Amino acid sequence: MAHSPSKSYTLIICLEFCVYMTARVLVSWSQLLRAVLARHQKQPNGVVAPWWPHTKRGGAAYYTVPEVSELKWVSCSIADAPTLKLVKRPKIHLSILYETLSKIYEVVHYERIVDGWELGGELFPSESDKPLTGRVHELCGKHKKKLIVTESNAAVIQYRLPRTGDVFTFTLRFKQNPAPCNILVDSENGVYTLHNYGRRSNCTVSSIFPASVSLIQLSVGTARAHRQARETGLIHKCIKHGSEDYLLVGGSSGLDSSNMEIEDSLCGLSSNPRMKSHILCGVTTVRLVSSGEGDNSATVAINQMTDTDVIPTLMCSMPL
Repeated sequence: MAHSPSKSYTLIICLEFCVYMTARVLVSWSQLLRAVLARHQKQPNGVVAPWWPHTKRGGAAYYTVPEVSELKWVSCSIADAPTLKLVKRPKIHLSILYETLSKIYEVVHYERIVDGWELGGELFPSESDKPLTGRVHELCGKHKKKLIVTESNAAVIQYRLPRTGDVFTFTLRFKQNPAPCNILVDSENGVYTLHNYGRRSNCTVSSIFPASVSLIQLSVGTARAHRQARETGLIHKCIKHGSEDYLLVGGSSGLDSSNMEIEDSLCGLSSNPRMKSHILCGVTTVRLVSSGEGDNSATVAINQMTDTDVIPTLMCSMPL
């Protein structure tokens, strides 16, 4: 059936409008990605050896710890509550041995060490996953040496040296963590496995940058008989199906995983799921929720999202 000239003209106008709107959307998210990456990659003035790389976010000094067995930090500058943020490879505990040495002990000193990460007033792991009890260590004045071993691969240290001549010292040692549950990814691309080992737990891997997430292996919420399970393939929207065990993929503007925008909730057994998500958020999160009724695991590859030609599958609203 032939179209009238007026109908054909209307169709052309509609197509041109759709192309125009699509181009506007692509330009907007492309600009957003560039802005987020620029904010993430800001470098500070100066370098502090032997810690590297050295960046500043929100007034805090931020360090990725190099591949050595022990590091010692000595500070003798006068500053109002400087903050050190430390991150190490996923399968490593941070063992912090600290001591305040001061010539003027009557002056109040302040030290605060947090097991995890803090960003914009939000914590990783979130309080809903790991309560603050036992995670925050606060001491004032003169005290003896104390050893703190973190459960995650990150820590935040705050201290105050009010007078010239005061010294704050701590030593970092590194212990293997064979079963990491909460993993912070700061800058490196990599492959990460979350595993509940049959326990009731919530385990999370979060990157503090927009990322592409590739699902490599999934075994979540599957019934096992005689140590064998039937491959079901990848199942989507598992929360809506009433599953108590699932893998969440999403992102947020902050670290608190309870505020994350969810792209999908996944379950099932698949050795080759071939699923990829592009999360344009300040924080990209993969979260394994386990009821304790089964042995759940998931392996994902996380790569920093830098290609503006890739269309995001989830885009968060973020202040720039």
